[in-house]
Amino acid sequence: YQTDVKLDAAFPSGAQIVAQQFHHRAGGGPQPLGLNVTSGEWRLVKREYLNSPTTVLWSETAKLDTYYTFKWEIRHSKGGCGVLKFYKNGEKVYSGEVNSLFPTETEAPYFKFGVYVLNFGVGSQIIVNHK
Repeated sequence: YQTDVKLDAAFPSGAQIVAQQFHHRAGGGPQPLGLNVTSGEWRLVKREYLNSPTTVLWSETAKLDTYYTFKWEIRHSKGGCGVLKFYKNGEKVYSGEVNSLFPTETEAPYFKFGVYVLNFGVGSQIIVNHK
């Protein structure tokens, strides 16, 4: 899976968003694997269980008005044998074992990208481009 993402120059410094994620089939709630922007940083995060805290696998300052190419090479698993290679602009920034499914899942997750606002000021405008 690969997408290009740009945070517009007007992107607020305090905004928290989910930009990309492998989402579980159980409905809403937190994702097993995701790429977020939090406190001005790109953060690749994982969760072991539906309501467990996130673990940051990789982070870097998110530059505004700059396109990033993010690529996910993944072998899906819920039993500890999943593998993720994550690339930013062609450079591998993370490689390791991950579970892309919560232990209770019976179907593969689906890839979802867009902007999911977690914390955003009233009256602000968010501009994130995917291509």
